[in-house]
Amino acid sequence: MWEVTPVPAIVVVASVVLAAIYDVRWFRLPNALTLTLLASGLVYHGFSHQPDALGHSLLGVMVGAVPMWLVYVRGGMGAGDVKLMAGVGAWLGAWITLHVLIVSGLLGGAFAAALLWSRRRSQSAELELALQAAPVGGTNRIAAQIARPDARRNLVPFGLMIALGVVVIVCLPASLLRPPS
Repeated sequence: MWEVTPVPAIVVVASVVLAAIYDVRWFRLPNALTLTLLASGLVYHGFSHQPDALGHSLLGVMVGAVPMWLVYVRGGMGAGDVKLMAGVGAWLGAWITLHVLIVSGLLGGAFAAALLWSRRRSQSAELELALQAAPVGGTNRIAAQIARPDARRNLVPFGLMIALGVVVIVCLPASLLRPPS
């Protein structure tokens, strides 16, 4: 599946916009949102009358979750980001989710670079980045970063990057998303 149909597009855009608001405000993505998005995508495609719809949905979950999980286990992001991308994958399938992942990663990198540039201009102290590698189980470090008073200068609300990636990809013409033959 390489086209974005209306129902999945509406559900995913609404969900990621809500997730972005949560992430920017509280640096958290609630399980009620992320897991509902994931489960509803699987149920929707499981009951659709399209051949292999559930298989495409499950593959989308893997494409969305696995790369994000690899960053999560190194302490580079929270579990909510992983679950949100899995939910996006459940609704949009593997091919579209791969594009969302690429755009979101590029936007996240640009945001992190802007944070670095801003911090270098505003202070000469040694930089601490929430994106730096940490040992497995590094989520306590993320919680500590969120609790800091200057958290907004140190963290990338990746839910916002996912939302922007979804909006960009959903708005692209289907012909640009067609896989190579």
